[in-house]
Amino acid sequence: MKLQAAAVGSANPELSDARQRVRAVLFGGTPREKRIGRFVLLSRLGGGGMGVVYVARDPELDRKVAVKLLHSDRSHSEAARARLLREAQAMARLSHPNVVTVYESGTHEGRVFIAMELIDGVDLREHCRTPRPWQELVSIYLGAARGLAAAHAVGLVHRDFKPENVMIGADSRARVLDFGLARAGQEAPASASMSAAASAVTLRDPDTDAPATADTWMASEADEHDVGSEGDLLADKMTRTGALLGTPAYMAPEQFVTGRSSQRSDQFSFCVALFEALYGQRPFVGETVPDLITAAARGEVVATPGRDVPTAVRAVILRGLLPDPRDRHPSMAALAASLERAVEGRRGLRRGLAVAALTSAAVVVGYLGASAPLEDPCAGGEAAMAAVWNPERAAALADAFAGSGTPQADVIWSHAAAQIDVYADAWVAGHEGACEAARITGEGAARLAERRAACLDDARRELDETLKVLADVDQTVVFHAVQAVAGLPELRRCADNDALLEAVAPPTDPGVAAAVEGARSRAMEVRALQRAGLYERALAEASALSRDVAGVDYPPVHAELDLVQGRIEISVAHYEDARATLSRAFWTATDCGHDAVAADAAVNLSALIGAQRAEFADGFGWSRQAEALIRRNHLGPHVTIAMMRGKAKILRVAGKPGEARVVLEEALTRLEATPDASDLDRAALLRDLGGVVLDDGHPDQAIALLLRSIDRASAALGEAHPDVGRAQHLLASAYYSAGRYDEALATFERSLAIKEAAFGGEHPSVADTLNNIGATLDELSRYEPALEVYRRSLAIREAALGERHPDVAASIDNIAYTLLKLGRLDEAEASMQRALAIFREAYGPRHPAVGVSLLGVAGLKTKRGAYAEAVALAEEATSIAREALGEAHPDVGYALTELAMIHLEADDPDAAIAPAREALAIRSAEGQNPLLRAEAALRLGQALWLAGAERDQALAQLKDARDGYAEHGPPEQLAGVDTWLKEQAIVLPE
Repeated sequence: MKLQAAAVGSANPELSDARQRVRAVLFGGTPREKRIGRFVLLSRLGGGGMGVVYVARDPELDRKVAVKLLHSDRSHSEAARARLLREAQAMARLSHPNVVTVYESGTHEGRVFIAMELIDGVDLREHCRTPRPWQELVSIYLGAARGLAAAHAVGLVHRDFKPENVMIGADSRARVLDFGLARAGQEAPASASMSAAASAVTLRDPDTDAPATADTWMASEADEHDVGSEGDLLADKMTRTGALLGTPAYMAPEQFVTGRSSQRSDQFSFCVALFEALYGQRPFVGETVPDLITAAARGEVVATPGRDVPTAVRAVILRGLLPDPRDRHPSMAALAASLERAVEGRRGLRRGLAVAALTSAAVVVGYLGASAPLEDPCAGGEAAMAAVWNPERAAALADAFAGSGTPQADVIWSHAAAQIDVYADAWVAGHEGACEAARITGEGAARLAERRAACLDDARRELDETLKVLADVDQTVVFHAVQAVAGLPELRRCADNDALLEAVAPPTDPGVAAAVEGARSRAMEVRALQRAGLYERALAEASALSRDVAGVDYPPVHAELDLVQGRIEISVAHYEDARATLSRAFWTATDCGHDAVAADAAVNLSALIGAQRAEFADGFGWSRQAEALIRRNHLGPHVTIAMMRGKAKILRVAGKPGEARVVLEEALTRLEATPDASDLDRAALLRDLGGVVLDDGHPDQAIALLLRSIDRASAALGEAHPDVGRAQHLLASAYYSAGRYDEALATFERSLAIKEAAFGGEHPSVADTLNNIGATLDELSRYEPALEVYRRSLAIREAALGERHPDVAASIDNIAYTLLKLGRLDEAEASMQRALAIFREAYGPRHPAVGVSLLGVAGLKTKRGAYAEAVALAEEATSIAREALGEAHPDVGYALTELAMIHLEADDPDAAIAPAREALAIRSAEGQNPLLRAEAALRLGQALWLAGAERDQALAQLKDARDGYAEHGPPEQLAGVDTWLKEQAIVLPE
């Protein structure tokens, strides 16, 4: 009888590791590395009710991570595992400074694992054991609130927020972890004693908004609860009653009723934890869990005498503890905003003005015990927003998107609608703050209140205009819906008292004021059209608007309208028009002190002139103008990051990818510290960073960055969105650089299909992808199709960019290379000389693009037998690459390989050995293209063999080269290697 080995402990890495060590002692050798997925386990960090956490090393990115391996009862079924993986993947798409970063998830021997950021710190409960002032505690919890709000914004619910699920790093920053894992296991029903406790009060089901009593609770007892816990329950007299999982002290009443969690139950849990941190005790007490439920359901908050916490802070917390979820803060973002206002004196006046104390604690405490809420004179914001954004309008838009016939339209709309919800909640919170500020008297207070109200009203009206544009749905609108919402005016500017008070003065003449108001209203529609991708309509409306207000004597509005029009002209590739329009916007804004508009115009001019037009000095000049204005006016992180992205684009085009990488990494750090940063912001910046990392010769790192970018963009926008297409283009380029040509071609073709659907067939972005498809076809030895694609790319670029643009030269150079391979030397030489002249004119004589072009000419000279000229050109190209990119850059390896080949063609194998050996060293670096490594090994092997030196080494290199071509190269190239070996009568060792 054949026995089956017991499975007990089979998925226990520690037991497996111990067995390996014993095996090593008994039989010799060293124990194998223990891995979970690709992660190498280093040590056990800790464990609890949910799983075991290990310190591990990520060998691909060479960093330490934390790997949580969930217990088998947490993922015992396929459905449970699938749900856990979905939630972990959603967390991996969320990047926020107050959320623990999830890098990867998967299964290990039937158990789910999650690889995440390793934090050097302690959990929030341990951190708070040391007495701290209330200001420090609130500041820490505000970080956690922002993390929860960010997760809520992408549809995630924590379900088990408590101090143990927040880590405080060495940088004192709070990071929330374990989103959604609380419901990983299959929980048993709650006990009858809990049911009895719930029957004492009438609660609300957060999903149906219907009353939920013991009957509805008992009816759902067979359902899986969405609550869970890790570690001890209450750390006091309370005991675990029945089998309900979770930490009851932090659970919202509705979680006991239905077992389901919502964003507002997370809010309740957060407020329990903050209350406990500030007052040293929890807000609801009871000897048993049912007693606790009853106290929470009745809103019986304990008294807290003798504490110095401001009443405004307490009021914010108490609202979050209300029994009915509908009565709590509109969102976690709104709670955080209210808490910030409470800490900062509600931001009633600009810094330096005295703020009158507003007493609201008594109102909220009374509210807890009252049968109906008291009227709040500042509660009108919800009604004002409901006039613009309401369930009826949301449903109509959802139907319109669903009926558009566009793939993934419903997915795109769901993300857009979620962002609108967040924006609306933040607007309501801002309205409340503006209303409270209006109650305060003092110097400048009335003017400040008026400007805050006007700012908020403008934002609400622009939301309304955006929704009108989205209602007229077509494919273009669908593809741009999320961006249309993400580009709404930043609400933080409406609470920036300094900026509001220092803004340009409004017109004093009533007639001029009316004309300006009308122009700004029409500009809202124009901006909405642009954000929705309706560029031609937007441009026509912008041009008409500028003509209509040409006679209005108020320069600030002319600067604003020129800025809007210039941005649109960039979108439709009218680059010279955009340059003139944006320059006019900048100088008009500068003359009248409209610094925010001037900075925005300078940011756009920097990228347009420096990167798009390749005029580096002027581009950097505009970047410096923008930076000075941003710093002087404290314009905030988003415009700063836009300026940095523009600067990095110039550096990249100028052939300085290493410097561009430094700029973008700093920009990414700034973005992660920005509370209202969106996944779209992160996707765009990761895409930029992946591109420069690729240019800097690190395709493996670029692939990782670009996959992150695509993951975020696809989740937010759908897979058919142009932003996804742009990221796919770069990912394909990384595959190309890594020698994975079939993957590159398929990815380029996906990118092309997306771009053509979005932009049409004549856009410069389409030309970029066509150019790279041609290069990939060329590598696959499909020369005639490559030539056809290159020529289409060239025609688009000449029409859009002019005949002297470097991108035009790149297309010409690629055509020349392919003609060279087809043996059409005269055509190739004419094309190469034209491309080289354009590169030198645009970049100067020592730019890397000039070096690459010189190598093409060197190859041509080799074909013609002009070996001395060819060697000189290749040596010059190598010198340029070393000088511009560094000794170990892949382009240096490329130039050296070409130089070695020319020496071989010239029958000078001794001269070929040194460049071939150096090229092989460069191309053997980790992450480099294996096919390029095989090429360098071939050249070195050929040189050694033909020189009659080091024959054993020559054979080893030739075998290595042939193996590389066999595994990674197209059949034609392998056949060429075999032909040469046969000609030399070489038999390779097995």
